[in-house]
Amino acid sequence: MFNLKKLRFTIGQKVLGANIVVLGIFTVNIFYSFSNFNRLQELIAYSFENVIPSLEAIEDFKIMINNSRSYITNWVYLPENKDDKEDMKRILVLSFPTLKDKISILKKSWKKPTQASEVDSIIIQYDEVLRIQQRIMQTLAEEEDYNDFSKKFFAEEAINKEIIPASYTLVDRLEFLIKDKENEKNKLDRQIHEILNSLQLSLIIFSISLVSVCIILSFLAFQQITIPISYFNEKMSQLSRGIMPNVEGKIFQRIQNDEIGDMLRGLRRLVSSLKATAAFAHEIGSGNYQATYQPLSEEDELGMSLINMRNSLAKLANEAIQRNWVNKELAHFGDILRRNHDNLSVFYSEILSNLVQVTSSNQGAVFIINDFQKETPYMELQACYAWDKEKFLEKKIYKGEGLAGQAWQEGNTIYITDVPENYIQISSGLGRKKPTNVLIVPIKVNELIYGVFELASFHHYEPYQIEFVEKVAESFASTLTSVRVNERTRRLLEESTRLTNQMREQEEALRRNIEQLLTTQQELKQQQLIWESKEKLLNNTRIVIETNHNFRILEINKLLTEKLGFNRADILQTPLAMLFLSEEKFNRMKKELEKGKIFTGGFYLFRKDRTKIWLRVDATPILKHQQELPHYVFYLEDVAVLKEEQQDTILV
Repeated sequence: MFNLKKLRFTIGQKVLGANIVVLGIFTVNIFYSFSNFNRLQELIAYSFENVIPSLEAIEDFKIMINNSRSYITNWVYLPENKDDKEDMKRILVLSFPTLKDKISILKKSWKKPTQASEVDSIIIQYDEVLRIQQRIMQTLAEEEDYNDFSKKFFAEEAINKEIIPASYTLVDRLEFLIKDKENEKNKLDRQIHEILNSLQLSLIIFSISLVSVCIILSFLAFQQITIPISYFNEKMSQLSRGIMPNVEGKIFQRIQNDEIGDMLRGLRRLVSSLKATAAFAHEIGSGNYQATYQPLSEEDELGMSLINMRNSLAKLANEAIQRNWVNKELAHFGDILRRNHDNLSVFYSEILSNLVQVTSSNQGAVFIINDFQKETPYMELQACYAWDKEKFLEKKIYKGEGLAGQAWQEGNTIYITDVPENYIQISSGLGRKKPTNVLIVPIKVNELIYGVFELASFHHYEPYQIEFVEKVAESFASTLTSVRVNERTRRLLEESTRLTNQMREQEEALRRNIEQLLTTQQELKQQQLIWESKEKLLNNTRIVIETNHNFRILEINKLLTEKLGFNRADILQTPLAMLFLSEEKFNRMKKELEKGKIFTGGFYLFRKDRTKIWLRVDATPILKHQQELPHYVFYLEDVAVLKEEQQDTILV
């Protein structure tokens, strides 16, 4: 049950409480209605801005498909119909691109992905139909083209076998999509009607609730105004006589959260504070400097004096403990530094791990300046403790870069308690968490810096701990000089040996490569002469035609003009199929070539004067570049012994 005592109400506020609750209920009603109106507005907007325009666009698409089928048919069979030709061109250039862009914008807001995928499929298929229609338009572009039997035959076959069946199929699919969109529109209309009914019902319910709550709140707001003032007067009278009264009882369970309730709670706090003052004085007298005390106020002279006395005694005791700790740990690190270290990695790790443990840090790292790079020196991570090692793999820090680089540049200790979010993360069994404190101390002696120590922790570093780390860093720098000289000598000797062996191996490999290169160069020259001879023989004995992936002629040799009578200007960029008498055999050859196979067979081809000639055709696909579509090369030879009934040959 809701407890009014947990809320803060003054006496005046209680009088106005009922009106505030009524206003709150009224506000809830407004927000509820407003949300429903917003929903209603969204549905109506979606219907008028997307569903209805989408339905109209799809219907226009269906009409466009039917019209384009009629226009292209008239293009072939009614060449004098100029208006249909202009309408067909308008569909290609303007109407269909505009409609496609409109549908592309509308379909982004369609709620059914299947509708969008279906219309995309229809557009792709219609694009293919338009490409066939455009090819017919290009084939029968001039009046004299209608007198060309092969062009007229090609156009009629394309209309009957490809355009008309595909158009009817697209129209059927669009009609199904139109029905789906009409169902969606009807569903939106039903939702709008349901929201209107819900608004009407909610208005009735909120009206009844508002009247009921007003009655209840009015009754509660005007109850229990009188507070036990006499209890307060009695306890204050006892305090005035130096008596510590008992202020615990059932009365505090019944007090209200108003001004009079504040007076009773203040009385209880006063009595409790006076009792705590007496107990605190007793703890200090017993030597417990960790005892806490909350003064009654800033003017509590007795309490403040007791706190100052406790702090002074605690400070003296704590300083003695810190001096003993520092002296003990410095002696411990002195023993570590005096040991003989032949391996720098072990030396760094031992110093760092002891430093992290002694300072109770959670993570630690030591960066040492790489003195091999004189022009652009940098620090390298040499050891880490409980750190995310992947982050610091081959880590390099240049002077002034980050906090560590700043400590190197300035030569001073950096201690931050406001660690950036993306600085480091401490991993543990409970997950990863950002540390709260980071300490970076330069490793230096006589103002010469060798690197930095970086420590991270969840706890605060005390000044004596920071001073201790600085002393360890100074001692470590003094010892590091001799250790690094030994390590550098060992590394230089190993590097010299490695480079000598590497140079010998490289000289031998270079000698072998030169011998192999000379042999390969001679073989390539011989191979090039053979290919040049073969190519010259083919160009002088066979007709050569090169086409693109759409089988449009890109290049011919001189022998084609002699055999077929075409000039280069007449035949370049024209479909290769226009030269072949049998479209069926040409399409079979085309399918095999598109599969990447080599084709050989005999064909009747048209000369420029429309007479035919029987030629043997050898065709093969070629790839000029790996990323491009294939080209096709056709070698045509006038072989009298070939006959039309002979079987074609297909090679994989």
